[in-house]
Amino acid sequence: MTSRSVPPLPVARMRVGRTLAELGEADLRFTTKEAEQFFRHSAGLNLSDQEVALLARRTEGWAAGMQLVGLSLSDEPDRSAFIQTFAGDHRHIADYLTEEVLKRQSAATRQFLLKTSILERMNGPLCDAVTAGEGSGELLVQLEQSAMFMVPLDQRRHWYRYHHLFAELLQHQLEQQAALGEIDLCQLHRRAGRWFMAADAPEAAMKHALVADDFELAMSILERYSQSMFMRGQCALLGQWFERIPLDHLRQVPSQLLQYVWNQYVGFGVLDEVLIEELEAAINSSSVTDEVRSEISAELQLLQAFRFVQRREWLDAIAVGRDLLAVSVQREEYCTAPIHLNLATAWYGAGDIDQALASFAESRRQAIASQTLVCLNGAIGGVASCHLRKGELTQALTVIEQGIQLLEHNGWLEQMTDTAWLYMALGDIAYERNQLEAAAAWFSKAAQLAESDRWDTVAALIAMRQARLYFYQGKPARLAKALQRYQRYDIKPALLPLMAAPELDSLALSLRRGEIGRLTAWQQQQGYAAEDKIAAGDEDEYSLYARLLLSQGDAKGAARIADQLRLAARQQGRLGDLIRFTVLYALARQASGQLASAVSAMEEVMAIAEPQGYARCFIDEGPAMALLLAEVARSSSQRSYATRLRQQLEGLPHKPAREKAVVPEAMSLLSKAEIKTLELLAQGLSNRAIAEQAFVSVNTVKTHLKNIYAKLNVDNRVQAIARFRRLQ
Repeated sequence: MTSRSVPPLPVARMRVGRTLAELGEADLRFTTKEAEQFFRHSAGLNLSDQEVALLARRTEGWAAGMQLVGLSLSDEPDRSAFIQTFAGDHRHIADYLTEEVLKRQSAATRQFLLKTSILERMNGPLCDAVTAGEGSGELLVQLEQSAMFMVPLDQRRHWYRYHHLFAELLQHQLEQQAALGEIDLCQLHRRAGRWFMAADAPEAAMKHALVADDFELAMSILERYSQSMFMRGQCALLGQWFERIPLDHLRQVPSQLLQYVWNQYVGFGVLDEVLIEELEAAINSSSVTDEVRSEISAELQLLQAFRFVQRREWLDAIAVGRDLLAVSVQREEYCTAPIHLNLATAWYGAGDIDQALASFAESRRQAIASQTLVCLNGAIGGVASCHLRKGELTQALTVIEQGIQLLEHNGWLEQMTDTAWLYMALGDIAYERNQLEAAAAWFSKAAQLAESDRWDTVAALIAMRQARLYFYQGKPARLAKALQRYQRYDIKPALLPLMAAPELDSLALSLRRGEIGRLTAWQQQQGYAAEDKIAAGDEDEYSLYARLLLSQGDAKGAARIADQLRLAARQQGRLGDLIRFTVLYALARQASGQLASAVSAMEEVMAIAEPQGYARCFIDEGPAMALLLAEVARSSSQRSYATRLRQQLEGLPHKPAREKAVVPEAMSLLSKAEIKTLELLAQGLSNRAIAEQAFVSVNTVKTHLKNIYAKLNVDNRVQAIARFRRLQ
């Protein structure tokens, strides 16, 4: 027996007695494989796998629908465009559904179908509300039993949806009737919006409110849900809502104007100073209650604290943060996770890592307890960053892994757009431990996640990390693509500046590649000097400047800066920083010919670095580090560690990321002794240090340099180094 509807038989009893075999709509749907056989063999259409899969998905396996699509495609000159755009209002689909389905229904049922087609999912009470009628629940069951292209969404027959193509046809006809004034489409959406709001479904409610241009309803939804959604990290969705609501409506409700300012700042990196001034004026208005005035005033203070941190004004941020914590004690059930997060970042920037770690941990605890997800990844990343600066790679790795597990377990990953930097941190740790394949995988994962983050800062940081990796792996094509991607980003100052700015990473890579001119221009613009007293938060800038000095042959100036950096790091217990800065200091001492001092400095930090698995901070320094490690291995208790690092370093090309190519003509003019001198010069060594390494006199070195300058057509050692690196 075949029938469009359930036949008038005791079907339930027959099921129990197992005397019935049923083939329903779900059984008759074509699978993707069956769709492929139909289109290619029965319909004779040469479609790609992707096109077949798309058609199977759009028709939902409906056999007649596929037949109609095949009929349309046989006469279609641009099949690809048709496949991408065809819908339920296409003439063959529309004619079939109209003749075979709609015209067979009563006028009342047709009106019900049209009006409820605005709904992505429906149940009886919702349909009653939209149609302003009764008995919709029974009608939905009847429509399902009559195979009216209804898809049940649960086993209880409570929620349904229309087949996608059928819904598109209904919506097309509904719009035609609305254009003729026969149906008030906005009224249908207003009814749906109010029902969903009453049912505590804000996303569906807002969708219908905005379609209806019902901004009064939209504002009601915002007032009820915007703060909790913001705290749950749903900035992207809120941003879409705010874009659709005229600003004048937000201005009428100061709390929502404030929420808009926060969402734009945290979610998109945009801060509207004019709106802040309006809010400051609004809290002094007589129309604002004392409670609202107090809340907005505190929020504006917190906003100011984040601005201080973003501008690296650490002490001002700390002062405001402490004041806010003192006031928050008087407010019951007030979540201070954002205050602790901001305060922790200020302590971090000021160099007090222990204070920062305590505040980040408290922010993380409160964020988890209150589900303030907008702060959670920042707090997790902050705790990990503190461990990294303390030289505790293993602890940092544990914090991040546990954090990601927490997000996955609670189902929070999907609604958070700032998870990319946690995976980036996993990549950083793997890279430092010379686990390059793992690092590449983590960076790739982070890059994918960063695509949904409207802050380009993290995406830019990831691109530069990938570029650095490709540079040292000798993959110039991938390096070029990563750098091109970096150039596309609109980089804003980080809301939580816990790592070097992307621009510094870019400059550091340029220095490695021998692009000295770019670094020189940067230094001249900044006005750095070796005698400067380095302020908290400027360590990365001065570290890069010291490297520039070293590449220019000013080993003494580089050592002076590096020594100041490492002494401060030691005093504040920043052992991770101590390792980085001491490596730089040792290279500068070696370049100055003070080998014993360099070896002594290396011994100190290698004892700290080895238990945590540090590797790349040594390996990335190239041949100069290989020479220094050889000295450490000869005379140090760190012989084993130094030997392992040197073996890893020597297993790489001496000139990382340089393609093997024909030696340029200028290089072929140099003698072996001159090339050796030039290589040592490029490592930042002084004339005396070069003489010691090459076992020649200083005068011989000067002679080699004079010949090198002439053959390379340069005037000084800086130009010679730059020319040498370009020729490589």
